[in-house]
Amino acid sequence: MVHGCCYNRYIYSSVLGIAKIDYISPVPRMTVSGENCIKMEIAMDKAVFIYTRVSTREQADEGYSLGEQEERLKKYSEAMGWKVTGIYTDPGYSGSNMERPALQQMLSDISKKHPDIVLVDKLDRLSRSQYDTLYLIKKVFAAAGVSFVSRAEAFDTSTAFGRAMLGILSTFAELERERIKERMMEGRQGRAKDGLYMGSQAPLGYDYSPEDGLTINENEAGIVRFIFEQAAQRRPFTCIAEDCANMYDIDFFWSLASITRILNSKLYIGQVLFCGKWTQGKHAPIISEETFEKAQEVLSERKENFSKFTGKKTKNLLSGLIYCEYCKTRFHKIQTGKYIYYVCYSRSRVKGSMIVNRDCSAKRLNLRKTDALVLEQIKRIRTDVAFYDSIKQAADGTDQALANLEKKMASINTRINRLISLYSLEQIDIEQVKAQIDPLSAQKKELQKKLDAAESKKNDYVKREDAVTLSQAVEEAYNSGNINEARALISQLIKYISVNADSISIHWRF
Repeated sequence: MVHGCCYNRYIYSSVLGIAKIDYISPVPRMTVSGENCIKMEIAMDKAVFIYTRVSTREQADEGYSLGEQEERLKKYSEAMGWKVTGIYTDPGYSGSNMERPALQQMLSDISKKHPDIVLVDKLDRLSRSQYDTLYLIKKVFAAAGVSFVSRAEAFDTSTAFGRAMLGILSTFAELERERIKERMMEGRQGRAKDGLYMGSQAPLGYDYSPEDGLTINENEAGIVRFIFEQAAQRRPFTCIAEDCANMYDIDFFWSLASITRILNSKLYIGQVLFCGKWTQGKHAPIISEETFEKAQEVLSERKENFSKFTGKKTKNLLSGLIYCEYCKTRFHKIQTGKYIYYVCYSRSRVKGSMIVNRDCSAKRLNLRKTDALVLEQIKRIRTDVAFYDSIKQAADGTDQALANLEKKMASINTRINRLISLYSLEQIDIEQVKAQIDPLSAQKKELQKKLDAAESKKNDYVKREDAVTLSQAVEEAYNSGNINEARALISQLIKYISVNADSISIHWRF
């Protein structure tokens, strides 16, 4: 073993004298050549991504400037013999969340450019949340084969010490996550006791704001009243959905499931849902309790009829939900001896009118295995905390589109306010103000229409709490043998299932 201290790339050995080190490394590899020469080698030309960040508050603090961080990390990389292949900088962004443009760009580039190392000046530059830090290191960097190094803490996940520190970080991250959950639950319980709505987006018939909670949207409230009135008259739910789609010009997904969901919601009689229990809310009801009870009688009758029907004739669990990616036809059930399959109409050729492509290459699916696969994924909504979030992140970008529209709206409002300020300071006259504000107002009006449409589309997504409830209901209905009810519930969670030669893809409603 060599003992000594580093001085300007030289190490003193009490046994062998002085030996030159070409590069300093936390974990060098030693080889002996000659009598009194120790050569220390490290892996050269490792590709490094540098990430720097300052929040607005920290920009003036000594040692936190972006320039100083970058300079230190470049010198560190040079000393280690690493090659800097990317520099990512987030100026004026908080480390409390991961919604930072440069960070997101780096995460995207990792999968494309395959660096060896991600380097930061301090751990808190990556994130101030231990939970987020652990997620990035283990789930993103490690999964891509990338080491993580923090200069100040000498934290290096490629070393045994770094991996040990990672275990400690995991413990604190879990503690942080539990504390966050506790605070959120306490907050939600407090809101529920006060009779406040738990969601962040308004259901059909209401507008929502954090300050005022739920307030009645009279235009949409008329639609809700129409649905309850039609249901009380025992009009088929599919017909009600059709009428709503034809009569009302709003961006809403009308279906048997959405009509059922509205009729089941006590929100419309002034109650709020928390932890599976309805309590009196502070918002105004849209319909009377009498009207609601009439709708419940109809729902109860439908459930009884479903039970009777399932005893005589049973639909398949995924009937009407599976589509072929090649010929775009639905899959249906066929039986060959004791084996039961889902097959697209083109391949089965049972009905000539349903055949789109006689040479369709879609494979048939084992019915029981396919049902079991889908049910397992539905169960994960309850058992896997991150599953819902992973699906939501991979959705069609409604959240991002909404954020972009809100950003544009904020920009227009800023420009309008600036013009008003200039006018108040007598720097421009009223004609100049009018000439510039009029087109901005027109843009604002168009943006508001798009915002309203995006909000409405987002409102139709199944929320986490509802998804968990539906997941449990599907399992209970299926285990009790009520396949039709289970299928109706599944259609509230899943838009459709697409199938090709290699995969089955579930397209969720969230």
